[in-house]
Amino acid sequence: EERAEIGAHTLLYPGVYVGRDVRIGERCEIFPQVTLYERTEIGNRVRIHAGAVIGADGFGYAPRIQDGLPVEHQKIFHLGSVTISNDVEIGANSMIDRATFGVTYIGAQVKIDNHVHIGHNSTIQEGTILCGGVCLAGGTVIGKFVYIGGMAGIGNKAVVGDYAKI
Repeated sequence: EERAEIGAHTLLYPGVYVGRDVRIGERCEIFPQVTLYERTEIGNRVRIHAGAVIGADGFGYAPRIQDGLPVEHQKIFHLGSVTISNDVEIGANSMIDRATFGVTYIGAQVKIDNHVHIGHNSTIQEGTILCGGVCLAGGTVIGKFVYIGGMAGIGNKAVVGDYAKI
């Protein structure tokens, strides 16, 4: 889309969607059917495997209350972005939601397995490994070189310290 930038020696496989204002660094490899929504920024030497979705809206709804009871769910649009640092690998069919406001951030050398979901406004510091099926709710902060084993779930706005193992 308009104003997208793709760095030197970056390879996009068939079916990759690059949205408006997306920036992709140098020497990246983006496999088939990856979707990069608007305002996504990707560093250098990043590999994103087939079917991953980066920058979709987070899951956000506010109840509309009438007579003290919820009667409807109102969509909260996410206007922020996603930033992925250098030397990151993202597994097939993983999802990284864009921030409501601000940035969902993935630090350098983070390794994300297949079928991982990272909620809006989350921050993952450098060197962390997320194994298959991990789910981080919105606003989660993960420290440096944390290892999270398969199928683990981390709740809203939780903070996991550096070097932790879950």
